[in-house]
Amino acid sequence: MVEQRNANNGHVFLTLSLPCRFLDPKTGQCTVYESRPLVCRLFPFYPEPLTGYATLLPVQCGDNLKLLDSNSRDGWGLKDFEQDIRQWLSELWREAKT
Repeated sequence: MVEQRNANNGHVFLTLSLPCRFLDPKTGQCTVYESRPLVCRLFPFYPEPLTGYATLLPVQCGDNLKLLDSNSRDGWGLKDFEQDIRQWLSELWREAKT
């Protein structure tokens, strides 16, 4: 199934709504959790390659999304992944240019 999404930068793009290839269909568990890709670790945030801004996809979390106070030690923030995000975007752009 194809879904239309709006990016923070005003661009509209289409995404394929496919099941995650790393999810075990029988158990619903991630089979690569310990070494999962950065985009999985950042969920429900998605760093947009065109702008570098992060989009929050809260609708996909439903009642499981809990926004914590910024000084809470119970969760994580995008700042925790800033270096990884910058490297990922840099590699993505480098590959796109070739």
